[in-house]
Amino acid sequence: MTAVDEFTYYAAGSPKVTNALVTLTDPYTGSNVVSGVTDAAGGVLFTNLTEAYYGVRVQADQHGDFSTTLMVAADQTFNLKAFLSRQMVSYNWTVTPTTVPDRYDFTLNTTFETYVPIPVVTVEPGAINLCSLTGQTNVVNLSLANHGLVAAKAARLAFASHPLWEITPLVEYVGDIAASSNVVVPVIIRRLPGATNGPSQIGAHLDWELPTDDGTRYYRVPIYVYNAGLHDCDPASPGSVPVIPPPVVVPGTGGWTPPTVPPVVVIPGRSPSYPYVPTPPSFPPPVTNDTISIPQLHYSWLR
Repeated sequence: MTAVDEFTYYAAGSPKVTNALVTLTDPYTGSNVVSGVTDAAGGVLFTNLTEAYYGVRVQADQHGDFSTTLMVAADQTFNLKAFLSRQMVSYNWTVTPTTVPDRYDFTLNTTFETYVPIPVVTVEPGAINLCSLTGQTNVVNLSLANHGLVAAKAARLAFASHPLWEITPLVEYVGDIAASSNVVVPVIIRRLPGATNGPSQIGAHLDWELPTDDGTRYYRVPIYVYNAGLHDCDPASPGSVPVIPPPVVVPGTGGWTPPTVPPVVVIPGRSPSYPYVPTPPSFPPPVTNDTISIPQLHYSWLR
């Protein structure tokens, strides 16, 4: 097995992922069968395996995980390439009390690497508190920045519908975000008439792509739009807490992508708001050769 990441395709020397922990498990019992660590060439070899189905999980520091299920046949060498997307961006929330009792401001802080040979894409602001918008119609300028040295391809914005809010970016399909550049997109946020309640958070994200020799990788950066409920902004209401989006399940691969975005939000005097982490899906049919894209920022998948 060989572990690779974006640097394998874009950095000088095509480096592989070293010191990645590779674990083979029994997919029915979940018990460990064997494990090893990738060498300087990003590889690890397991020998004398019994013909059977195996769960494979690969983990490395500052990378997303790789997981799949495969069939190892007798008297054959199975070559598996595991793609682990590099975690170039980290997030945390700052919670600040307001002058209104039991109400808090949430500030999303972003830390990222710059001048690296892959795209590093961020959105600013990454969180929009709808209680802070006082007009019937408001404009928020989103800065879509690429801090890396490689262009992020086919960037596009998406906002979910909501009975109380209409969110319309001036441009949905942004196109390529060049290396070391940013694009500003005005987003019109309008309150809709009516008293039909809706969810407290509106799904929103920026998607972009990265071509590699093994196919195109697809990435997603969430945008937190919260306090959208009918009474979230009432003076007597504490408002809503930004919620980490659920993971993307990749059909047919066995991979599931847990959130790797902001940690637990702790509000003074309250119980912490824990991330949503569901039970992994059941094992799919085995594969004979597979490459799965795991998140660089938040979500990544292969079509």
